[in-house]
Amino acid sequence: MYPLTHIYVAKKLFNTQEESYLLGSVFPDCLSSKVSWQTAHCFYTEESLRRQYEENEEIRCFYYGLLTHGVDPKGLDYYGDVNYKSAEKRIRIEGANKKGYAYQKSAPLVKEVMECCGLDERGGIWKAHNFVEMAAEIMTILRHPALSKEIRDILKKQDMIKKCTGPIDQYFHFAEGYAFQSLSGLINRLVDESYHLDTIYESLIDKFSYTIRYQFGNEMDKEKGIAILQKAKTLIEEDLDLFLEDVTEKIRQNCNTFLKQEVF
Repeated sequence: MYPLTHIYVAKKLFNTQEESYLLGSVFPDCLSSKVSWQTAHCFYTEESLRRQYEENEEIRCFYYGLLTHGVDPKGLDYYGDVNYKSAEKRIRIEGANKKGYAYQKSAPLVKEVMECCGLDERGGIWKAHNFVEMAAEIMTILRHPALSKEIRDILKKQDMIKKCTGPIDQYFHFAEGYAFQSLSGLINRLVDESYHLDTIYESLIDKFSYTIRYQFGNEMDKEKGIAILQKAKTLIEEDLDLFLEDVTEKIRQNCNTFLKQEVF
């Protein structure tokens, strides 16, 4: 899912004024250019890293936020990408079964996405699920506009962000400050003009067109992309809230089981 959707779920999971868990809930997406998707979505289970966070009260909640994001323990991206309710309609991509909510809901969009972005079926299946994720982000922004302001306020707390991300630089042997810069950049993008409500569709498709160009070398039809995004929003309007409510409780149970205590 996209960042503000992760943040929305994290807020539902935590009953605390501590803000660093919101940063943790989005951080794995900062690693996409450095490590594999699988690594980014489960690296935080490594015992030495876990111990480093849990023994430091200042950054412990950032670690708990990390746990809500990925696939181990099962977080939002597990249910969004990998598997949700063991769907009967299994979408195959690169030999793996993709059964997450975003893949299930995007099945009617695949052919249109293939045409819009100049993709083969495998690429169309992959990128169609991103349209559902973007639609979920738009709905989150429309229904919870205060989230953007909260994130903007957190961005001012540079010392906290540096403390939270320092152990990740050490763990991956990144240059000092890399994780901090990546997270700061992500937060800046969350609160820039791309989240102005009157241009949200155009801005998200502009950014997505860059992704298509970078990953495939193709130019997408932006007007068709906006139309597909509007259709994706229609496809999820009736059940997105039910999905998020359901998986929030699943994530709570999964994380508490992993931690062997009731933190969430």
